[in-house]
Amino acid sequence: MKVLVIPPEPFVPEDAPLSAIFQYHQAVAVERSGVQVAVISVTPPIALKPLLISLVRRMAGRRTYYTPVRGMGVRGIWTLLWARLWSGEECATEVIDGLLVLRLRLPCWSDIGPEAELAYFEACVLRGYRLLSGAFGRPDLIHAHNAWLAGTAALVLSRSERLPYCLTEHSTYYSRGLIPERLYPRLREVYAQAGCNLVVSPSLGALLSGMGLLPTGHRVMPNLLDPYFEAAALVAPAPQPPVSFLNVAELTEKKGHDILLRAFAAAFGGDATARLVIAGEGAQDEELRRLTETLGIGGRVSFPGRLTRPQVLEAMRACHVFVLPSRVETFGVVVIEAQACGRPVVASVCGGPEDIVTEADGVLVPPGDVEALAEALLSVRRRLSAYDPGRIRATALGRYGSGPFTDSLLAVYGGLLRGAAKT
Repeated sequence: MKVLVIPPEPFVPEDAPLSAIFQYHQAVAVERSGVQVAVISVTPPIALKPLLISLVRRMAGRRTYYTPVRGMGVRGIWTLLWARLWSGEECATEVIDGLLVLRLRLPCWSDIGPEAELAYFEACVLRGYRLLSGAFGRPDLIHAHNAWLAGTAALVLSRSERLPYCLTEHSTYYSRGLIPERLYPRLREVYAQAGCNLVVSPSLGALLSGMGLLPTGHRVMPNLLDPYFEAAALVAPAPQPPVSFLNVAELTEKKGHDILLRAFAAAFGGDATARLVIAGEGAQDEELRRLTETLGIGGRVSFPGRLTRPQVLEAMRACHVFVLPSRVETFGVVVIEAQACGRPVVASVCGGPEDIVTEADGVLVPPGDVEALAEALLSVRRRLSAYDPGRIRATALGRYGSGPFTDSLLAVYGGLLRGAAKT
């Protein structure tokens, strides 16, 4: 069997190794079961029109908003514009853990607006398919991740090449209102034409169904546990005190770090027997550090920055409790990674963790509720000895390990091919 995977973002590039990481783990697990897998990785454009606009604005002493040139001066923007004027198609192939990956960036006039974004992505996927055909041959099916971008491209490719496709939806875009309603008919068609629709949590499925996008008959298939955490041996937490709470997430508003800091301060105040580690980087870094000092907990909260996978594993082994106070999630892979390390979890009911965390392995709280989160932190600390690390880990591996996941996904692929053969 040959499967073409289309992620909505660049596929684990060197400069952003967490980009499309969930799709990477799934594709590797499938490839190791004997399936041939190829990936089309679309590199975002650097478009001429917004470059020209940015150059004019900068020459007039005004701010620029185009992300590729943010912070650049006139000379830098002009140099980049000149280079893009003469640049053509940028294409490279590589093999990553048995996966054939084609990376592609096409020349682009404008990427302003969602319609332009969709058109560019679809053009890259169609061109990428033709470039892959010699090395990979004709795939049996397409697996797209997220209706936005990847799904729309899969629909176009499916029609042009008469290939079946399945779709896995992970995105928080819908709950955050980031997709214009005028594009809903197009996304509705993507879901309707998919041979199988998979969502990573019941909450996400209910949200999309309630919006009139997702048809009945969709299936829930949770994200896969990172094999690195699956293979790691269980290590008992250090004797307490101090009790160590850990959060690992991008430092953005939707992750709720401000709520966590206020709750930690309310729960422990001047208590030196508790400490908090917030690992990650992002736009709210400085703001959160200032809030920590304002709350008077600066000496017991640390910000180690972005961690590598081995560092995340060691941080989880070093902590006693993992905390995810997000305002919105569709799943929460970091939660199952913590559970694979045998750690109890405190998480918000934000669209994903409520389908993962049980009374046996943690506590759930309403999103944005400082008082409830503070009480949960205190409760878990009081009950630490009641949590069984071995049982927490075994449950996580049984629900989210590579074996159960791969069997389920291969069954989906088989059903999709049988259905396509009948049509």
